Amino acid sequence: MTVTSGTYALAGRWNAFGLRLWRRLSRGTNAFASPFSIATALAMLVPGARGATREQLVSLLELGVVDEDLPRRVDELLSSLAARSVSGWDIDEETGEGKPTESNVFRLHVANALFPACEFPFDAAYVETIRSAFDAGLCGLDYTQPRAAESHINAWVEEKTEGMLDGVIPAGTLDESTRLVLVNAVYFLAEWMSQFDPDRTEDAPFNRPDGSQVLVPTMRMKADLAYARDESRKLQVLELPYIETSMLVLLPDDGALDQLEDELDGEMIDSLTEALREREVSLRLPRFEMESRFELNEDLQSLGLHRAFTQDADFGGITSHPAGLLISDVLHRARIEVDEMGTEASASTAIAVAAGAAFSRPPPPVEFFVDRPFLFLIRDGTTNSILFVGRVVDPSGGATID
Repeated sequence: MTVTSGTYALAGRWNAFGLRLWRRLSRGTNAFASPFSIATALAMLVPGARGATREQLVSLLELGVVDEDLPRRVDELLSSLAARSVSGWDIDEETGEGKPTESNVFRLHVANALFPACEFPFDAAYVETIRSAFDAGLCGLDYTQPRAAESHINAWVEEKTEGMLDGVIPAGTLDESTRLVLVNAVYFLAEWMSQFDPDRTEDAPFNRPDGSQVLVPTMRMKADLAYARDESRKLQVLELPYIETSMLVLLPDDGALDQLEDELDGEMIDSLTEALREREVSLRLPRFEMESRFELNEDLQSLGLHRAFTQDADFGGITSHPAGLLISDVLHRARIEVDEMGTEASASTAIAVAAGAAFSRPPPPVEFFVDRPFLFLIRDGTTNSILFVGRVVDPSGGATID
């Protein structure tokens, strides 16, 4: 599907929101989240919000001029990401021809769903907008049996994330006052374009923020990769490509992440990626996995979304029921596994011509040794959406954040 400038604009605004939110999440610990997932779930409220509630949602998500055209822009963005899958290839040694393998080297699935309370009067136009623009499924639930409702929603999440997450709603979250649950799920599976040799992985020291060290399995590779160094920030940047997407690794010289995260925004990411140039890189990257849980109510309110959590919330476009609706909980959970195979979970041209180039010695490989805290972002190359953001301060921990 062709990605229009309006779709790029929406992705950029969701990126901006996601990075602002990220800067608030659990400093000093391992953390992983999907800004894209959070933005998508919140955006499902926008068509049903009215007055100051809508204004705060639009401001939070930085929708600006795309607000009135939101359903079409969302449809374009999600359609460009929908159910993408690329098969792996092996080379036949006898014929030299490629043939597909049974594995998939790239899969990206985005799913949305509405779980309304049975017998509660919802606005038909709102439901149709969410179903069409967000490609959302619809399943009525009986919230007078809240544990059964939680199990049903969590089973949906487990199915859509192919078993990586066994749900997003902790037991006891829902009750008889629940009228609607909106859910987004994102599943990502991708192999590296250049894979690490597992036989070269060995334990190496990783420097924690407190000055201590821990031995962690560290992958090794020497390859031509997009690399940049930002002297003003004392920062190295490396792009590790998957098919259609990439992981951007941000590695401060001193391993201090707070200042880097304070500056992290779309403009910074754009400037860093524009500075990338292909170099031979000697890379060492820890193998890691982690899972995070977040309750986002306070974080979203601190970013300006106040009214939606109060009795003054106006979701008159979702229901005309006199009791109205308000947000009770915004929950997020994310998990990632990075290994030698991959991960489960722009244009600039320069031509340099110099006399005697054929006799010059190539520059030595850049050393990119990830032996200290780092940030990473997984971005979709087609839409420029930031799908996931992560912070690794201790690859041996993989701590769950409550």
